[in-house]
Amino acid sequence: MDKIKYIILCILAAMMLPECSDSRSESDAKDDSELVFDIQQMTIAEPERALAMLDSAEQKGIIKPFHIDYLRCLAYHNGLSDYKTAIRYALKSYRNPEISSQPEIHRSLIDMIANEYCENGNYEESMKYCNEGLDKAIEARDKSLGMSRLRLTLQL
Repeated sequence: MDKIKYIILCILAAMMLPECSDSRSESDAKDDSELVFDIQQMTIAEPERALAMLDSAEQKGIIKPFHIDYLRCLAYHNGLSDYKTAIRYALKSYRNPEISSQPEIHRSLIDMIANEYCENGNYEESMKYCNEGLDKAIEARDKSLGMSRLRLTLQL
């Protein structure tokens, strides 16, 4: 009789495991977006602290890699004015296949990459990303990104 109860208990536990993991992933996703937002706010005033938090988050695996690279790009650009390092992280995030699931961040990265190349004096690459940014802005009907790229294009 005890073996039957044990088997039934194991079956019930196995049936409930997927539900437990689903609810946890939703809360992790919520926590991830809150943490990403908090770190993004730090990239201007406290870039070193933001970078330290990103290192910790990367080690713990609590923020997606493309977000980590994107936020590092912002910290190096906004807070530290290190445009060469910023472009490295922007391109790394841009090349991550998961970025396509985040169209706003993807468009923001294109804008950032165009700016970084311009800041580093690589106007040919900057124009390439300006054109891509304009195409994406038209596609998404995002007038703000399109105007930003147009102003940069006119400056060059």
